[in-house]
Amino acid sequence: ITISWNIKNANSATYKLSEVGSSKNANPISMSSSGSIKISDENVKAIQIVVGTKELLPQEFALGQNYPYPFNPTTRFNIALPQDAEVNVDVYDILGRKLASIVSGNLTAGNHSIEWNGKADLGYTVPSGIYFIKMTAKNQENKVFSFVRKATILK
Repeated sequence: ITISWNIKNANSATYKLSEVGSSKNANPISMSSSGSIKISDENVKAIQIVVGTKELLPQEFALGQNYPYPFNPTTRFNIALPQDAEVNVDVYDILGRKLASIVSGNLTAGNHSIEWNGKADLGYTVPSGIYFIKMTAKNQENKVFSFVRKATILK
């Protein structure tokens, strides 16, 4: 599918196009004047166009429940950041052993979709079972926010 646009008289409004469900976890495309995009990723479920002068930010830090639940072989979950933060998202087994680090670093304020491929950092696919996704976020004032969600993998 190819989407083309020709924006006239935007009056300082911004336009951003996002591919919902993209397997490449692409950033939104800024739409200005004219342009086009070809979408060939079969995982894209919808196209979202956000129009505005300012992106709405989440009101609080949060880690959403993974989906699908249970999952096999990959799962996604959303994190909400009301401000830029240093974020770590890790996966632990039922015994509390850290298996994988999914995110480690600074993220900008906003909503982010994160994917876990069901693999440990050592490269092996984890077996069926219950796992815990832990997100910690440290804001600019060095206040730490921590969230844990249970994820089940079934094969």
